[in-house]
Amino acid sequence: VGSTVDFDGSGTAASSSPWTSSNTSVAAIDSDGLVTGVSAGTATVTYTDNNGGTATQTVTVNALPTISGTTSVCIGSSETLSGSGTAATSNAWVSSDNNIATISSTGEVTGVAAGSVTITYTNSNGCQITETVTVNALPTITGTFAVCVDATTALTGSGTASTTTPWASSDNSIATVSSSGVVTGVASGSVNITYTNSNGCQTTQVITVNALPTVSAGADQTICSGSSVILSGSGALSYSWDNSVVNGTAFVPTNTATYTVTGTDANGCVATDQVVVTV
Repeated sequence: VGSTVDFDGSGTAASSSPWTSSNTSVAAIDSDGLVTGVSAGTATVTYTDNNGGTATQTVTVNALPTISGTTSVCIGSSETLSGSGTAATSNAWVSSDNNIATISSTGEVTGVAAGSVTITYTNSNGCQITETVTVNALPTITGTFAVCVDATTALTGSGTASTTTPWASSDNSIATVSSSGVVTGVASGSVNITYTNSNGCQTTQVITVNALPTVSAGADQTICSGSSVILSGSGALSYSWDNSVVNGTAFVPTNTATYTVTGTDANGCVATDQVVVTV
């Protein structure tokens, strides 16, 4: 269907209507003997020479094959197309641009680079059909890829997110991730966070969950009224105290109180501890 074949008649053709088709809805033929397939079926083509002699030939018009399957694929992923009928024994499947997508002899399309490509399928009758396949780019993940235990970091995925489970964690005992991409550290370690966009394409980012520092405010102390005391935190990189206390600097408490130190380590993770000073 849609293709042509050229017939030749012997001798000198009749000057009027040398070629006719018994069913022009199946096969049409022009005055030069060029047959065009119109629809699947058979038709009888008659040739008349200038002596009025005739010859006939049955023409079979084969239906075009069809291609079924998913016509979009992600870079690095594969989808399998199916062609109707029996495939040609040679080059049944061809890609118009192997730099965008390749296709195997069994119809497996593999995305190589973002873009569109024409896939041609040929059946055993030599009939062909084409299908456009879109290769979708992989999404990207941006944000901070480290988080402390009990803290959060927000990730952003490019493009439109999938409506079903756009974000997933490989290990919820280390870190969880919400449907909007907010990662919460659960325990120290590393975890793979996967983002899926609306095309079904995925990308993965390793997130490091840093342990909290083990901060100590020191031992409880008992002092005499009017005496000074020095409070110093340990186990972190920097320290801040409540009640206007400066880490490692002497001060005079006016009454018995509990003092809280907040320690921050090199990863920015924070923990607290308390000490009681009795006056």
